[in-house]
Amino acid sequence: MKKFTLIIIWLLAINYCYSQNTLKLDSLLNSYNQKQEFNGNVLISENGKITYNKSFDFLHLSTETPLNDSSIFNLASLTKQFTAACIVMLHREQKINYDDDIRKYLPELAFYPKITIDNLLHHTSGLADYMVLADDSILQKHPKELINNDKIIGLFQKVKPALLFNPGEKFEYSNTGYLLLASIIERVSKQKFADFLNEKVFHPLNMDNTNVLFRYSENKPIKNLTKGNIKDSTGIWEEAHKENPYLISFDKNYGPGRIFSTTTDLEKWSNALDHNFFSIEEWKYITAPAKNTTDERINYGLGWFINQDIIQGKIIYHTGSWLGYSTFIEKDLDRKRTIIILQNITAENHYSLIEAIRKIVYNEPVVKLNNEYLKTLSGQYKTTSGNVKNIIFENGKLYVPMNETVKLELIPRTKTIFKVADFDPEVNYEFVIENEAVKKLKTYQLNLEKSSEAVKID
Repeated sequence: MKKFTLIIIWLLAINYCYSQNTLKLDSLLNSYNQKQEFNGNVLISENGKITYNKSFDFLHLSTETPLNDSSIFNLASLTKQFTAACIVMLHREQKINYDDDIRKYLPELAFYPKITIDNLLHHTSGLADYMVLADDSILQKHPKELINNDKIIGLFQKVKPALLFNPGEKFEYSNTGYLLLASIIERVSKQKFADFLNEKVFHPLNMDNTNVLFRYSENKPIKNLTKGNIKDSTGIWEEAHKENPYLISFDKNYGPGRIFSTTTDLEKWSNALDHNFFSIEEWKYITAPAKNTTDERINYGLGWFINQDIIQGKIIYHTGSWLGYSTFIEKDLDRKRTIIILQNITAENHYSLIEAIRKIVYNEPVVKLNNEYLKTLSGQYKTTSGNVKNIIFENGKLYVPMNETVKLELIPRTKTIFKVADFDPEVNYEFVIENEAVKKLKTYQLNLEKSSEAVKID
């Protein structure tokens, strides 16, 4: 009986947390919506159960059918995880290898040194931006020309733009790489990119409202398809293609973008990733950070950015932005939690909204520590190389001095873990306490990849 009572109390506590988070999310999203800084859908799920699923419209954009969870949005760069997934499936079928030279499939690029499929996947190819190249070479003279993948490959063959760096040398986010991956998928599978995705991903997962669309150049009537909106020069919201003709010019290329979907379809995709859609080895490769040629960590897997947080654990995510649309997906791998945000506006405050939603969802509490305890953490810490790091206490807070005039606050996340405020990439400090005495200070930077330890000396 006692065990049953404890289960009931536990379930009530969970439901209370969910209801509190719902109220907070509603308040946050309504606030952004009323300021015309958010127009779209938000879905949050945990362990395959949807815990939040709502739509928000501007009043003056309601000439469209009001948004609902069947509303279809341009995913923009969220497409990359699907492009990468196709490559993984071709590898599974032993039709490609990750270290293959792309010239094997794209002989038009024979003038380049070896660039591997892995380089394209991890944005380490050094290839020039195809949009800049097409704009300079074609669109300035022929602004209405449609630029598809084959035309881009032919343009690279003709112009032969120099690499920005040697393949594998460093990370530089590249839409060109994912465009070429889509073309490789087509040449190897002998199917259109859209057909391959439908056969291998969308149809098996019942993602019935998801497809590759060329909405501006083909303009097919599709039920529940949203219109992308941007502000004109006077601050009035207008359909994006009316304000920027490049949307039509670049509408026929795909791989880095061009998939359209819904929040509920993306939740099906996310849920499938937790249930063996990929093998253990494949998923490990997809979610593993890459390395450059000097063995430095690159916090990008296959179509996913990677964050290894000291408290929250491993999180993968991606943002998307294309004129008229702002998108986001995140998977907390430890908790099997997913956050999906799809907007049909170009949202200036998209990233601040993401962070605000994350704070509510992760419910990381505000930690308040008394002054006497904080004073015990302050002092000098000596590293193994002999450098001394100072932690100072002032006015009820801890700070780390950067130089003689600048000091950054340490914000407590737990009793022993603090985040350095306003510093990118994120840095966390962990104070090691043994026998009620502060002994060491550990520093974690770049997703736990770079860490150091210092011993308290006063």
